[in-house]
Amino acid sequence: MMKPLVHFFAKNLAIFFLPVAIIVSAIAYLGYELEAERIYNRLALTGQEIARTGNATVLRHLDLITSDVIFLSQESELNDYIPKAFEF
Repeated sequence: MMKPLVHFFAKNLAIFFLPVAIIVSAIAYLGYELEAERIYNRLALTGQEIARTGNATVLRHLDLITSDVIFLSQESELNDYIPKAFEF
């Protein structure tokens, strides 16, 4: 009497549970892949922003250095025009 009952549960397990488990697993895997792609894209955009920010910082420092060098070169030219009479 127990044998037909066990056979019934095993048959129903194979018919209903396994396809449902496969579908649930496929949906979970799809969700994982979409989330991983979203995270990867966010990291790529963050890396690009960091590179742009670093580039802007370097360019700003180069502009400051260039303006300082131009100022110093003009200062040197002014010193050439100062008469030697003012020197002690």
